[in-house]
Amino acid sequence: MSEQLLTKLSIRGSNLRSMARGKVDINGYDIAASLAYGRLSKEAYYFARSKYCDDMESANLLLVFFNRFVSAKLSELGLSQPFEFVQGMSKLMLIESVLGTECVPCKGKGFLHIEDELIDCNKCSRTGKASLSQRKRAEIVGVSLSSWHRNWNQYLPEFFSHTQELASQINRHIHRQLAYD
Repeated sequence: MSEQLLTKLSIRGSNLRSMARGKVDINGYDIAASLAYGRLSKEAYYFARSKYCDDMESANLLLVFFNRFVSAKLSELGLSQPFEFVQGMSKLMLIESVLGTECVPCKGKGFLHIEDELIDCNKCSRTGKASLSQRKRAEIVGVSLSSWHRNWNQYLPEFFSHTQELASQINRHIHRQLAYD
């Protein structure tokens, strides 16, 4: 059930009373305050503040944590890269997992308005979020597309497993806070 509550969170707050886009019952300040209670790591706290409260200061602090994680992961894999690469990979993690990219056809709404009818957007599967192309990922990280395919695309799941763990921490935190079974 807490997963369903997480899907209702957005940068504008949350509407817990209905599925439609109605009046916001919980705003970003309420979400930020609720994150302070419990045992969230600082990194998960910054992740949630960045994602659900549109807090750019937290996003910058999260980027510092991501830089440390990417450096440690590269060392663990026995790879050596300049700090610009570490910053680029951290920025990619932030964009893809926290900030997101808006779906172009539906403009981030998840549905299209065609001839006075609302139709679900097939491009983003009603999420309003688009995924980045491999070319754009390589550009953000600061490597050529061929180098991205040859050397780095294979490690992407290892880097993004960390952001999934942070999202899982937030999910468990909300589950404990609401004592929802």
